[in-house]
Amino acid sequence: MRAMHQQLRGLFRGPQSVLQKVVQLDGGVLVLPLSNLGNVVGSGKHFSRNPLRETAKKEIAAGKQVMRKVVNITSIAGTDGNPGQAGYSSGKAGVIGLTKTLAKEWGRYNVNVNAVGFGLMNTRLVQPLTGQEAHIVRQGHEIRIGVQPALLEAVKSLCPLGRLGTPDEAAGAVLFFCSPLSDYVTGEVLICGGGLHF
Repeated sequence: MRAMHQQLRGLFRGPQSVLQKVVQLDGGVLVLPLSNLGNVVGSGKHFSRNPLRETAKKEIAAGKQVMRKVVNITSIAGTDGNPGQAGYSSGKAGVIGLTKTLAKEWGRYNVNVNAVGFGLMNTRLVQPLTGQEAHIVRQGHEIRIGVQPALLEAVKSLCPLGRLGTPDEAAGAVLFFCSPLSDYVTGEVLICGGGLHF
């Protein structure tokens, strides 16, 4: 097990290489954007024609056992709630419910469905509001992004590891669920948040 972990760790260098390596190992990655989950759930649409399940049915009929992986992204706001973010927190909690339900429905097709819940990761969304890149432009509108510097420092002090997570650390959590190390793990949420809970 330790040798496999070291081998996997040596293969992946950052978030982009995780995706590239998964494509090389598996032949492809299916990305199901769930950013508009409310519209999907509210419209009554469902995932019965999912390509993962259809492919798995054919493999099972041919006597092959290939484990397919779905990794949903959620947040500690979805597990713990966060004052002032009722919409965001409930949306991320919905991703957890979806993860657990799909794990139960798709397990028989050799599809592992798990989620990674992030805490504060060092990305442009949590940079100090005073930073040079403290805005994004969407549809011609400039939108301020970031966090008040004092709040950012307070959150860091509450985090047991005393810092924000890095994109590479976030990718490592996702990598675990994409790797054979998680072949017998499904319906779970791995919190990658440095021990921070709201």
